Amino acid sequence: MNFTDEIAPVTTLRPELGGITRRSAGKTVRVLVLDDNEDDFAFVKILLGKSVMCTYQLEWVATEAAALAALRTGLFDVGLFDYKLGATTGLEILRTLQQQQCGIPIILLTGSENPEIDQAALDSGAADYLAKGSLDTTRLERAIRYSISHAQVLSALRESQAQMQLFMRSVPCAVCIYDDRAEILFQNEAFLRHFTVQSVVAVRSLTAGASGPVPYSHGNRHWLITTFPMVERNGRKLEGLAGIDITQRRLVEQELLRVSDAERSRIGGDLHDGLGQYLTGISCLSAALREKLQVHSRPEAEDAATIATLVQEAIAQTRALARGLCPVQLETSGLESALEDLTYQVQRLHGVDCQFKSRGVVAVDTNIALHLYRIAQEAITNAVKHAAPRRIIVTADFAAETRVLTIEDDGTGFDPNVEHGPSSGMSMMPYRAAMIGGTLTVVSRPGIGTRVECRFNQPPCP
Repeated sequence: MNFTDEIAPVTTLRPELGGITRRSAGKTVRVLVLDDNEDDFAFVKILLGKSVMCTYQLEWVATEAAALAALRTGLFDVGLFDYKLGATTGLEILRTLQQQQCGIPIILLTGSENPEIDQAALDSGAADYLAKGSLDTTRLERAIRYSISHAQVLSALRESQAQMQLFMRSVPCAVCIYDDRAEILFQNEAFLRHFTVQSVVAVRSLTAGASGPVPYSHGNRHWLITTFPMVERNGRKLEGLAGIDITQRRLVEQELLRVSDAERSRIGGDLHDGLGQYLTGISCLSAALREKLQVHSRPEAEDAATIATLVQEAIAQTRALARGLCPVQLETSGLESALEDLTYQVQRLHGVDCQFKSRGVVAVDTNIALHLYRIAQEAITNAVKHAAPRRIIVTADFAAETRVLTIEDDGTGFDPNVEHGPSSGMSMMPYRAAMIGGTLTVVSRPGIGTRVECRFNQPPCP
């Protein structure tokens, strides 16, 4: 009895393919057999013909070229390759397929067990390595089933990795993954263009303990950096970094603040030079009218005196408003003098105990001084308008490298997590702090008060 007679009850021949198709309603598995010995192919055909789980379609090829051509068609689920193939070996073909990134699982068949070949087959990408002498239907079918399942998992993983790589390279922000030694394991093009290993070290120090995105400046660009832990690999802790380029946004914010400050200065100048002058003229006329009426002992002289007093008060308030809108002390006397005048005017206009304290030399660039002044002004204004404080303390601590401006009040407090309107001082203060490379924190508790703190690093003025 020959091989075909033995398996005739369960198979039909396909002479044009040199293979068989098992009669079964189950899943069909397409198998490419590469072997230069037709008897070995017949042996494999017998084993798979006994399967009760799947239908196997087998095609036999005897040369490497025929095998590579068949695999390029994409019609096969698995390959069974003989280890010895005349002038070449199944290992060499495996390496060729590995270079071509072939996704079809290949099982090597050999005449005898060899641990070295087994390891070489694994290194070359073989799905399994089986000795023909101990082969049976169950073992061969299990190897085929496992290799196909494993190949499907690897294919899904490669596709997922490819999608992730595409996403990481296309996402409009700088992304990298690094370990606890600051060694970069992955970086997209945006990160490669703008960051270095030294940047990673600086960012790690900057974001340590941070609960959210942290502003970071590198070169002439500004970033909003977020770091996040990742799974460990080979005993090393991995972290991810994502940086959003906010350079353009920072420029727009800076321009908006510049326009806002310029408009305040214009209004302050108009109040001082325009309305202030008119009120001064009215005050002089009222005083002159009072004197004329007093000469003639007219009772209206007292009314004229009252008008003159009210106008003088209006002039004082106008000058105070003008100083707040256009703090000339910043340019003439510096930040310390401007903050002292600000707290004095708050006491005078609102009747609140407002004091200024300083440590170290309070001297910074005029642009920085303006932002700090506005932060203090807006924090005080919010406290007076909404918190009914009895006392406000403004402190400029410039004794250390990290300079701190603090505004504290004992008012009613508020919830810092509540979103504020875009035009409110609470919304503008963080922008001003960012403009000088600093950070702004607000701590408030109902019934206790509020503390606004701006921290920044800036070398003192020469």
